[in-house]
Amino acid sequence: MKVYAFYTESHKILLNNWFLPSIKKEYLAELDIVKFEQKCPLARLNESGWVETMYFKIDTIMKGITDNIDKQNNVFIHSDIDIQFFGNFIEDCTNIFEQHNCDILFQKGGRSICMGFFICRANSKTKKFFTDIKKKMIKNHKHDEYNAKSLLNIPHDYKELKVSKPNLFNNSYSLIWNYLPID
Repeated sequence: MKVYAFYTESHKILLNNWFLPSIKKEYLAELDIVKFEQKCPLARLNESGWVETMYFKIDTIMKGITDNIDKQNNVFIHSDIDIQFFGNFIEDCTNIFEQHNCDILFQKGGRSICMGFFICRANSKTKKFFTDIKKKMIKNHKHDEYNAKSLLNIPHDYKELKVSKPNLFNNSYSLIWNYLPID
């Protein structure tokens, strides 16, 4: 399974000291990591330049979709570089995704879904979804997670983190999503 990530100069230390060292060679992870221009000088959530940095994130996700959409195994991982892996995460993610009939499995976040780590099936639904996230970001200057929740019709105050069934909220993409298990 391919892992797509991006970083800026301010986060290079996380890439080199935490993210990359946690990915052991035996996991057979295919990495696609791109460095982007530092648009957010303070490198802090929601500071000036943050949304513009998230454009790069969506571009990275779209690359994952484009690279994998015509493949038989069209599943990939998107990960921020502030993530560490323990154990063979490629094997774990493959097994977890196979157990669900979903387009996306999101990491749980305090704000319901988290866009920092997810497993995604590259298909026309996810392509349209992420294309629309970026369009909304450009229009309303809100970050990726805010717009993803809006497009999935997840109420912004929704905090109930159910794992047992996909949370559809009747989104216009017919996108089926769920949460990754806590472990």
